[in-house]
Amino acid sequence: MRAACFLGLAFVLLVAPARAQEQEFGIFFGGSLAQSRAVQGSPGETVQISGAYAAGLHYDHALWHSRFFEPSIEAELTVVPPRMVQSVAVAVPRNYSALYFTPGFRLEFLPFARLRPWVVVGGGYDLFLQSQVLTNGQKYSVHVKNGAALDYGAGLDFSLWRARKSTWAINLFGQVRDFVSGNPELNVPLQSGVQHTVIASGGILFAK
Repeated sequence: MRAACFLGLAFVLLVAPARAQEQEFGIFFGGSLAQSRAVQGSPGETVQISGAYAAGLHYDHALWHSRFFEPSIEAELTVVPPRMVQSVAVAVPRNYSALYFTPGFRLEFLPFARLRPWVVVGGGYDLFLQSQVLTNGQKYSVHVKNGAALDYGAGLDFSLWRARKSTWAINLFGQVRDFVSGNPELNVPLQSGVQHTVIASGGILFAK
């Protein structure tokens, strides 16, 4: 009996119809894991970057609807608070923060279902704010760096609630994105000129 109830509930959540939305506004919170970056020309030497929280704002607008998929344009602003930076070999900024603004194209599958997977690809702008003090206590003059960034990822939306007498709805979502950018200025040449920042997050969407 319990198994039958569970399967019935899962069926309702997965396939029960939910009206497709024209546009969504949302907020999200998540985080990024720590990573190690190799130093150019110094085998075995690395720069350690701590994990960090992340938060941001999301907007997307559907281009059209079909039974099986829904293309849309989106804009996402992601902020990563200071990440601690350490290295035993060289003096590096004590921390740096990051901001990514990446408009893009999103393709959602089964737009009329309650549970809707999607994929996304986009590109835009990144901003790095390095600490003005190095780990050895010296001042660091390179405080700001900006450039281009790409992002790609996938996620899942879930229809939580819809108003009976209006078009407004509330959805929950989870996502994983990889932001591909240049390196922050860490006072040392890194082996790769590209940095991948993978952020997993979840949030709430207000849809209409």
